[in-house]
Amino acid sequence: MNDLPDTQSLQKQITYGDYVHNTIKDEHIRNAFILPYNKELEVFKNDDSLLRYSENNLVYFGYADVDWRTDNKVEDYDFIHTFGIDFNYLLRNYKVADTNMIAELCASIEEKVQLLSPEGVDNS
Repeated sequence: MNDLPDTQSLQKQITYGDYVHNTIKDEHIRNAFILPYNKELEVFKNDDSLLRYSENNLVYFGYADVDWRTDNKVEDYDFIHTFGIDFNYLLRNYKVADTNMIAELCASIEEKVQLLSPEGVDNS
C-alpha cells in the first residue's frame, strides 16, 4: 500500500488527460494505472474485493479521483482506474501482445466509466 501512486501522480495523470482532451478534442479519454503485482501472494489470493480477469493475471483494485476541479465539470478521465498485472505473467509473455487481456482491460474500463458517469455515479 505504501507504493501506490500519490496525489501528485494522480493530478499529473489527470492533467495529461486534460491536455489530450483539449488537443485532439476526443471525448473518449480514459485514465488507468497498471501496476505490477504478484498473484501468488496471500494478501491478493485472499482479497475478495478484487475484480479478477484473465485467470487472475489482471485485477482491478479500484479507482481514484480528485476534487480540485473549480468548474464542477467532471470528465471520464478524472477517474483513474487502477489495475494490477501479474509480473510473472508479464515476464513469460513480454514478446507477445495478449489481445484478449487488452480487450478485457478496455471493456472493464468502459464498464467503470459508465458506472461513474454523472448519470450513474456509483460512489462505492
